[in-house]
Amino acid sequence: TEVETKNERKPINREQITVKETPTKGVTMKPATPQTEQTPSTEPQKSSFSEVPMPCGGFGDQTKNMKRIVASVGLAALGAASIQSSHAQALGTEKPWSISASLRGFYDDNVNTVKTGKINTFGVEISPTISMRLPSADQTTAELIYTYAYKWYDKKPDPSRTGTSDQTHTVAARLMHAFNERTSVSLSESFVIGQEPDQIRSGSQFASVQRISGQNVRNFGAITVNHQFTPTFAGEVGYANAFYDYEDNLKSSTSYGVSSNTVPAGTPLGIYPVGVNASRSGLLDRMEQTIHADARWTLQENTIVLVGYQYMMGRYNANEPIGVIGGVNIATNVVVTSGNRDYNAHYGYVGAEHSFRPDLFGSLRVGVRFNDNYASPGQETGTSPYVNASLRYMYAKDSNLEAGVSHDRNANDAFSTQGGSITVDSESTSAYIAVNHRIFLDLYGNAMLTFQNSTFNGGQFDGTSEQYYLANVGLEYHINQNFIASVSYHFDHLDASQTGRTYDRNRFYFGATVTY
Repeated sequence: TEVETKNERKPINREQITVKETPTKGVTMKPATPQTEQTPSTEPQKSSFSEVPMPCGGFGDQTKNMKRIVASVGLAALGAASIQSSHAQALGTEKPWSISASLRGFYDDNVNTVKTGKINTFGVEISPTISMRLPSADQTTAELIYTYAYKWYDKKPDPSRTGTSDQTHTVAARLMHAFNERTSVSLSESFVIGQEPDQIRSGSQFASVQRISGQNVRNFGAITVNHQFTPTFAGEVGYANAFYDYEDNLKSSTSYGVSSNTVPAGTPLGIYPVGVNASRSGLLDRMEQTIHADARWTLQENTIVLVGYQYMMGRYNANEPIGVIGGVNIATNVVVTSGNRDYNAHYGYVGAEHSFRPDLFGSLRVGVRFNDNYASPGQETGTSPYVNASLRYMYAKDSNLEAGVSHDRNANDAFSTQGGSITVDSESTSAYIAVNHRIFLDLYGNAMLTFQNSTFNGGQFDGTSEQYYLANVGLEYHINQNFIASVSYHFDHLDASQTGRTYDRNRFYFGATVTY
């Protein structure tokens, strides 16, 4: 099930949250952890619950989160009062750089998000972050953030590997330039390589963190140009590119690919799989490109309406076998490859943004998506609704409440075939409510609930659904402007009886932020 981002001005593609589990009888799925990949918005976004979203997957969300990395309270509390830097105080909010040193302790009772054979582990994460902002000019602003994360587990999360640690590198950058008072351009880039690329790839504050073995790569890039034609009419055009590359591929294991044997033992006649074991790369490696154009009218000072179009092109580029269509004789079967899931999509939508009052803001996008799965054996086409709505309420100082709902189609790795049909994607509806509250002067609390329903399109799973639930609650204590102690709890549940991938997961985190 794909978790969908709030406050997007454009339709966006989302990736199915998928769960690592043994395939059901007669169905081949690459065991995979839940994932929340999603194509970034191609447009600058309004401020939202836990982020200041930017194009290309929520750069602003990374900026905020990277400045609030947590460390072990027990270690960081030693001498915490002396950490505060007078130099940092002098520079204030205009300081062009900052450095965060972090150490996070955690417990995870199902690190691989599986139904059976769970691995529970304690661990520690060390993560420095460097952020730089060029001195602001009248027309240009630029930012660059780099984060390195080293995570150690007391138990091997992947029994097939020898190590007990993970490493992740994250780079985010943006550039905004105003050519004049009417025309501006924004560019953004977000790159991550490691075992947890989905922790920031969706740009969503309720994206769960799932571990995926291997050096996995995700990259978002976007450019947007805005022009104010008249005081009440403006236009925008943009391009975005999303790239996904998983290490788990045909070359990494001899078990992947078309089998030389006949029907595997216990496989019902005429039902997939028949001699194919697909890799994660085969099912998910792809490039998604989007272009969009919007027209926006300012009806009054606090109300904007818009109409827009977006074209999306998705290309699965692993060039690996992922399934078989045919009978029990593998010699006469038709092999389905990654490219058979390629698609083109067209969006038409209307929307509005309205400030009901200074502390209450709403955004709505509704439209239609036309999908053309031209490369699939059945060459399916069809329409589906597109919805993205959010409401944000700043009810007190440093306290806010946000709720939203979204609906769109998304990629997934729960692949199956039935007759001449293959699973091409899923259609997902996601709803969330989140709150940040300043409890006392230096004590902050946060909580969030998320629900998502995803329905498979095509194959043996056609018309069946999975439900994903996520809840978390946390506390932060601001000891001073350079040090924040924190604790949080996260619960995940996937109800996926049709695909046999149901699981529960509990995670606890404790730590502190040290920033200079």
